[in-house]
Amino acid sequence: MPNVRVCVALTALIFAVQLHARTRTYAGSVQTNWKTVGTHGHNQPPCAERRRMALPIGWREDSANCNPVDFANGNLDNSIGFRGGIERDLLSLGPMTLVGGLEGALSYTEYNLTQMDFILASGAVTAGADVRLGTIGIGARAGAGPFATTDGAEYGFLHTYGLHATVPLRPGAAIRIARQETQAFGGRTSIDVYGGGPPGAARSELLLRREPRAIETSLLLVTSPESLGATRWDFSASTGATSPGGPIGSSRMLRTSTFSQLAAYRDLRWRSWQARVTWTSSAHESILPSTFLGFEGNYRSKTIQGFGLGVTKTSGRLFEHFSLRHGAGLEVADWSDEHELLTRDKKPLAAGVEIALAADAAVRWHFAPNLALEASFEKAYWRNIDLGESRVALGLVIAR
Repeated sequence: MPNVRVCVALTALIFAVQLHARTRTYAGSVQTNWKTVGTHGHNQPPCAERRRMALPIGWREDSANCNPVDFANGNLDNSIGFRGGIERDLLSLGPMTLVGGLEGALSYTEYNLTQMDFILASGAVTAGADVRLGTIGIGARAGAGPFATTDGAEYGFLHTYGLHATVPLRPGAAIRIARQETQAFGGRTSIDVYGGGPPGAARSELLLRREPRAIETSLLLVTSPESLGATRWDFSASTGATSPGGPIGSSRMLRTSTFSQLAAYRDLRWRSWQARVTWTSSAHESILPSTFLGFEGNYRSKTIQGFGLGVTKTSGRLFEHFSLRHGAGLEVADWSDEHELLTRDKKPLAAGVEIALAADAAVRWHFAPNLALEASFEKAYWRNIDLGESRVALGLVIAR
């Protein structure tokens, strides 16, 4: 399972900077759709058959390592991710502005044939232009930079290009909807799918064109360069790990996985209290193999989209740059699935639209005007399916 410490370190590196005038910070959730060369998914034959070799005593069998083939062909799991960065206006030409910046992204995915999880982490230098149409901004970006996978098997450089629309939420904050294509720089490589072996062992050389490509749709929170002024709204974007199980609720045979969350907060009449609306996207996966489209040994996964309502209370500033908050609420999500995502006593469990009780606490570091890094812990309990989730996350808050 991808290590959440990698997520925390990379996200902190992106945001732990002092901002200046005419500079924006953005962060949010990414939905990734890999454009596979050939057949996409688990239900296909391996890249090569098992190799059998005679030994002085008995036989030895080696399975083919199909991960490089999956990566080269983009046969990776469609899933969620997280993107954040900073950008600066470089030159204004009437309604058009030239922009440059830096960004980082985390894509939580797996090789489809072996179903081995990994994180693809990337960074990029970006450039582009924005055009303002009234209060809405339309823009284009292109970028390039390095990438690496957390299993250490793949690394190199990639390039991106895409379009986006930015809509204001309140003075100093906006939401950006972006559509982007990401692709590794192409190159041919030859691999032995058996990874060598004793002298005289049969080899299986494959010539691969390594250029995986993905289409990504992002929902990002953006700070804008204008003065905030009076406002009753705060916004946050975060990512982290969710661990199913106790002390409240069972695990339903799900493994620790990743999630991202967007939240909006609005002041209530009572001092320090806010109403909160959340959207949580979690990439849940079973630890039990099942049959999927006739393919045995599939570890069923599904992205669960949860929508929450709640209240939260914030403290005053502690040591000038820190504050605390805690809250509670309800979350609704569709857990229905016909391919054995959930189990009860190792038997399939039918689920539908479920409601969870949730409570959370967080500490915020206000590292720049109107911006904070937030470390949070949340416990959610889905009563009807007896499922507990413990969520740990790091995020960016657009605060006052």
